[in-house]
Amino acid sequence: LPKMAVLASAMKMLNVLGVANCAERDKDNGVSPASRLPAPKRTGDAAKSMTTPSTVAGSPSSIAISGSSISSRASIRHGQSSCLPPGHWLREHERFAYNLEDLDLLAVYLELSKAPKERFASEKSAKLTLSMLRFLRSLDIPVQDICCLLAHASIYFKDIYSVIGQNMNREELANVLVLLVFLAHSHVHDETCQLKVWHRYLFKGYCNLPTLSKATLELMKRRDYKLRVDDYDLEVALQCFRQVIRWKEEGKVVAI
Repeated sequence: LPKMAVLASAMKMLNVLGVANCAERDKDNGVSPASRLPAPKRTGDAAKSMTTPSTVAGSPSSIAISGSSISSRASIRHGQSSCLPPGHWLREHERFAYNLEDLDLLAVYLELSKAPKERFASEKSAKLTLSMLRFLRSLDIPVQDICCLLAHASIYFKDIYSVIGQNMNREELANVLVLLVFLAHSHVHDETCQLKVWHRYLFKGYCNLPTLSKATLELMKRRDYKLRVDDYDLEVALQCFRQVIRWKEEGKVVAI
């Protein structure tokens, strides 16, 4: 495309993702929707669904950081420790995570996406993306599937960021990273949670639902409506996630 056409298309995308005053218009009495996320179900709960968040009362308490920078695989599996090195910026925001394993998942997702730290690292961005992982867990999505969604979304993000990334502000960057996970969820899973539910729990303080729907379509256009990714690229990404979690295969837990 000619440079002017690309620029015009990029500006259209930015206008869709960052409508003026939309955050003010959609605020819900100053309470962040992410703070109302339901706690994920624990193993053994009767009903399972990928379309409706769990309504189990309460939320997990904050978990203290382990004194060791590299923990045992058993600890990682139960979310009681993290592979992140001391001083990693995400450790400052662990209170927003369901467990410390989610810090590792987010760190790998950001690394694969090549999201620039200086443009992403903030409390607000960490809270949104960690709330997204909590939301996925509330849908009883297995951690292996969550890794698959993040792997797909990281590939989507690199394509999109290469075109319009330099013009995104910090808030748009975080919201695009989360919205791309929704697209991956829609592609990977047969049973999906509708966009309106994602909006209710994650995007309500940022924009209204029609705006979010338009942003979703714009992101799909950037991929030429193709959500399938190259098998090799996907396997490379999944191998990165396998380094920080216990991976279940055929009923067995495989230590990597």
